[in-house]
Amino acid sequence: MTLFVLLATPPPHAAGDSSGLFGWLVSDLNLVSVEQEAQISQQIAGEVESKERMVRDPVIEAYVQDLGDRLVAAAGRSPFHYRFHVVADRGVNAFGIGGGRIYVNAGLLAEADREGEVAAVLAHEIGHQVRRHVAKQLSRQAVFDNIARVAVGSNASQWTNLAAGLGITTGQLYFGREAEREADAVMVDLMPRAGYDPREAIAIFAKLRAIEGRDPGLVAELFSSHPPTREREESIREAVARERLPQGLIRDSARFQDVRRRVLEAMPRR
Repeated sequence: MTLFVLLATPPPHAAGDSSGLFGWLVSDLNLVSVEQEAQISQQIAGEVESKERMVRDPVIEAYVQDLGDRLVAAAGRSPFHYRFHVVADRGVNAFGIGGGRIYVNAGLLAEADREGEVAAVLAHEIGHQVRRHVAKQLSRQAVFDNIARVAVGSNASQWTNLAAGLGITTGQLYFGREAEREADAVMVDLMPRAGYDPREAIAIFAKLRAIEGRDPGLVAELFSSHPPTREREESIREAVARERLPQGLIRDSARFQDVRRRVLEAMPRR
């Protein structure tokens, strides 16, 4: 499949936000099929894992995969096989690269107080995957970069180069305000269906702000890719308040606390 694009270059903000004329015109533009996204994400994963030191502790890896699987199961049928990986980085961050691949920094596991806080971050990242925001962002950038011919599928390397330029491979991609709202909405809906208390999503915002005040470097990447605006916080708070939450929703677990201690023991002291 070959795509031909002939468009003028839009204002710089348009590629990263759904506001403005160009953003409105292409907010749902997606040139990448599910199969192509899976192939592209596999190639991007190779880039990520060749540059980042990964956690290879089977106890930690299994925990994060199990937590992610529980959330994904509650989201219903998915075209992707989700894979959750742990990056050996102190920064408090998590990011997705499309195709059901999500990366969690060890720093998030270390700094979170409860399992529900980690579940909230993963549910938000799953929201980006469900709405296929990575594929849409790559598609927009292909148009905005005036790529006259993009070979899709058989030549995923061109998409991988775009991904690197957008910051997808480093977890610094900002999808835009509307996409963040969509992922937040998925998060609030998904958490109680998976048995988790969505009020933990509010708690993680407060936690991140506290960490930012104490050590801004630890949360710089997460804040650059998921700006925690007051509007977003209030929107999440209102959405949670509208939920008819059942009793007994999970906020924490002994397994998470064991894994957290394991991460802290393995983490080099600064």
